[in-house]
Amino acid sequence: MSSKKKKKIDAIQWQTYLRILSYVRPYKIRLIFALLCGILFGSSLGGLLVAAQKILSKFDLEDVSNTVIISSTLIVVVFGTLRGIGQFFTEYLMAWVGYGVVRDIRREVFDHIQALSMGFFSKARVGEMISRTVNDTAMLEQSVTSELKDFVKQPFALLGALAVLIYVNVWLALATIVLFPICIFPISSFGRRVRKNAKAAQAHLSDLTSVLQEAVAGVSVVKAFGMEKFESDRFYNECNSLFKRMMRVAFSKSLIEPIITLMAIIAFIAALIFARKMGMNLSAVITFAVALVAMYEPVKKLSRIHLHINQATASGERIFEILDTEISVVERSDARPFEGDIEKVEFKDVSFSYEETPVLQNLDFTVQAGERVAVVGSSGSGKTTLLNLIPRFYDPVSGVILLNGVDIREFTLKSIRQKIGIVTQDTFLFNDSVANNIAYGQLDASREAIEEAAKRAYAHDFICQMENGYDTVIGDRGVRLSGGQCQRLAIARALLRNPPILILDEATSALDTESERLVQSAITELMKGRTVFAVAHRLSTIVRSDMIMVLDHGKVAESGTHELLLARDGLYKRLYDMQFSGV
Repeated sequence: MSSKKKKKIDAIQWQTYLRILSYVRPYKIRLIFALLCGILFGSSLGGLLVAAQKILSKFDLEDVSNTVIISSTLIVVVFGTLRGIGQFFTEYLMAWVGYGVVRDIRREVFDHIQALSMGFFSKARVGEMISRTVNDTAMLEQSVTSELKDFVKQPFALLGALAVLIYVNVWLALATIVLFPICIFPISSFGRRVRKNAKAAQAHLSDLTSVLQEAVAGVSVVKAFGMEKFESDRFYNECNSLFKRMMRVAFSKSLIEPIITLMAIIAFIAALIFARKMGMNLSAVITFAVALVAMYEPVKKLSRIHLHINQATASGERIFEILDTEISVVERSDARPFEGDIEKVEFKDVSFSYEETPVLQNLDFTVQAGERVAVVGSSGSGKTTLLNLIPRFYDPVSGVILLNGVDIREFTLKSIRQKIGIVTQDTFLFNDSVANNIAYGQLDASREAIEEAAKRAYAHDFICQMENGYDTVIGDRGVRLSGGQCQRLAIARALLRNPPILILDEATSALDTESERLVQSAITELMKGRTVFAVAHRLSTIVRSDMIMVLDHGKVAESGTHELLLARDGLYKRLYDMQFSGV
């Protein structure tokens, strides 16, 4: 690797690390107090050693008085107590700072993920997001808490021991200081290796999490196609790749301590030989030797800080990649809440592209309050994308969407979305009680309101038959319920919200006949008095719509009522005939 490239990598590393440290700012009071405790910890070591040297010099005499014994004991107790107090508060306060920093980063990552547009999630892997939010921050937590504690405590312990060396013999102290850079020299090269392998290991951990998430979420497909062995092999391969990377990290980290230990032993022996030649008395030699030994632990831990920094920056880079992802749907700084009733929704020359691929082109239409609009077309014609523009899951690349004649972007996202209820084919339910799933988005709803919504959604009867009724926990994604039951809970959720605009996206396409009948009855109840935008695979469900828009390659090919479109004998007529004639 060229020196220029190394400098660039080092610059990026320090930028990342300084960015991590910027999260320490809210904890500066605790950090300052921890620094003071670190000074107490380090200086008390020096005090202990100096006191020991004084006592040892007295023991060179034949007789030792009780006064010397008592005073030496008191000195040891005082300095030992101070050292213990300093160590406790330094460890505890720096743990607070370290864990607090990681907690804040985790929350910021989660909040940013929540704010990202739907376009991001259409490309991102769920396992990757979970791994970066949990695993990378866990690695950051280990590195930050360890290095902050050592960075605050160990320098003062080192300075305390060094002060004793200077007190005993200045020239020996200077010789020891000269030897330190030799001990630290191997760290930088190992540090780069640790950072490179740690980042690769975190990437493998993300892949491992993704494989696990996909295998669990798609367990029915895995079993149906007999792919258990394939998934097991895929998971093992990722485990093995992670293992190899982690062993490379372990090799680099494990090699550091023996090298430092060997160099410390050489320095210790050299210092003792030098002390003997200088004719130092026994008490001074012993004190000097103990001070050298006391310096070993701070030197060892301070040298490992560089490794922790490299691990932290490896995880930090992956975390900041998420935080630096641009939010494409942004609320304007002067956006205001939408108030009042929705009188009409307008699309004015609206176009949308996904990664340079046109999806919708020059859409122009107006929907009055209370009207029911159905959007039909072949797969990939842009039906769902059109619906996703209304709650601003995406923003059009050109044109404008208006509410009551005002650009939708002039209103806050929350106020717009509060006016919209969405029921899709792929209903998402949380691993929570039935009542909490219905009340999602209306957390202050009363039990009476929840039950009334369930009754109107034709869900009350099957809920009452469950073991704990409305308090029954339904499992991840409602795994304990049928498809029709999940849909009716989603409809109950929308009814409880009571939105003026309703979006239905293939809400009944995956249901059997009986479930569809019940869900269709619930949807009919839900649509009363609302402006409805519906995508339906089965054209029989949308024949009573006030307007049917037929999309073809992102453009409105034709629009009108069911009867009018049949009479035109166009694309809608062909789609209708294909469904009902079996052609």
